[in-house]
Amino acid sequence: MDSELIIKVIIEALKHMDSPRFFKTERGFQGRFACALYKIFDAKNIFQDDTIIEEEYQKRIKPHGTKLRPDLIVHVPVESSHLSSRTENNFIVFAFKKQANEGRAKEDFEKLNELFEKLHIHLAYL
Repeated sequence: MDSELIIKVIIEALKHMDSPRFFKTERGFQGRFACALYKIFDAKNIFQDDTIIEEEYQKRIKPHGTKLRPDLIVHVPVESSHLSSRTENNFIVFAFKKQANEGRAKEDFEKLNELFEKLHIHLAYL
């Protein structure tokens, strides 16, 4: 995965956040951001066809090794691929925070680290 290309795509998607309304809630922001990412990923054909973006996908402890829910995850779900491990084809994870203090931000970085470890994520953004 080309990290520099992904960063450029993320910047391009952020430019679609053009309404003040999207900055009022995390969910509004993540929904619009996910739509922009889909459009750009599809246009540039960055990931394989069965790659999806899921919002707050519930992770269960037994199959995933964690119960954390990232705000957005770019991945290939196991059931739509030939994979047998949920630690494969997890590309990007996002956590959005509308308001956070130093303590909450530190907790969120610790959660991202857990997702990196358990799901073998390539990139993460907070």
